Amino acid sequence: MRLSATLRYLATGQKFEDLKFLTAISPRSLGRIVIETCEAIISCLSNYIRVPQSEEEWKAIADRFSDDWNFPNCIGAIDGKHIAIKKPPASG
Repeated sequence: MRLSATLRYLATGQKFEDLKFLTAISPRSLGRIVIETCEAIISCLSNYIRVPQSEEEWKAIADRFSDDWNFPNCIGAIDGKHIAIKKPPASG
């Protein structure tokens, strides 16, 4: 149930308030479940997933996206889905 709720959240981007009707889990619990499940997935797949560790590695990825796809300032894509990212406070 936890994995199903997490995958649905990641795939659809729906709010926890909307997912509560599909999963019968409170929004507050869904928030905790999604984080815990993502951490478990990362832990289990850590040998297969590599996250860039330096600014230079991130820039190399962005340059490749720009060269290959004419999509500047992109550092990744998931199945063609655009992901809204909120800027950190006081970051300009």
